[in-house]
Amino acid sequence: MTQKDVVANLLRKRGCVDNFFCIDNKITIRLGAVIHALKRDSWIFDDQKSGFIPDTKNWRYVLKEVPAPKPLFIPGVGRIPTVSTGVAAPDRRLQVGITKANQTSPC
Repeated sequence: MTQKDVVANLLRKRGCVDNFFCIDNKITIRLGAVIHALKRDSWIFDDQKSGFIPDTKNWRYVLKEVPAPKPLFIPGVGRIPTVSTGVAAPDRRLQVGITKANQTSPC
């Protein structure tokens, strides 16, 4: 699973993600680059709620909308519609190192 997939799952579960959470849980130190890649994939972030967490240098990204899944195209068969439940599969790697103290969301 890529860093982009891990961050996408976090956003689906929590609705937001911040730099310190990703660094503390060894997900990525380049969260801005991952968010930029998600924006290229049509993810929409709330510009009004995203920003610095007060009195810190920690930047928070708040999810506004997840893009609809694209239908698959298989040569010779055509388009196959995809069904999305909107629930991400749990990632076992995310559970490593996460304590109750740092599970709270600043969202």
